[in-house]
Amino acid sequence: MVLARELIVVHVEAQSESLRAHVDCVVGMGGSMSGDATRNFAIGFYGGLGERESVATAFKQGCAAIHLDGLCDADRPRLKVRDGINPDRLVLAADHRSVAAEHRLDRG
Repeated sequence: MVLARELIVVHVEAQSESLRAHVDCVVGMGGSMSGDATRNFAIGFYGGLGERESVATAFKQGCAAIHLDGLCDADRPRLKVRDGINPDRLVLAADHRSVAAEHRLDRG
């Protein structure tokens, strides 16, 4: 699934390494998670992105939502970041107020 041009979520570790050269951030899964864990990660992760949290914060929220203590290291999600990108400062969702203000300025 592609979110903007900056983030891709994949389920194969090898693919995440290949994609990292072309996008800012990739979430890769080394192993497998149950359907419930996958759903809970998605709710935490995409919920954080939708609330305009940084990619790093949203990733941490997704990880917290799946109770990582039950997964072995190989099955845990991994955030991979392209060189030169700081996931703590990367926010994918625009603030609707700034978008509205830009729209008003464009209309003159």
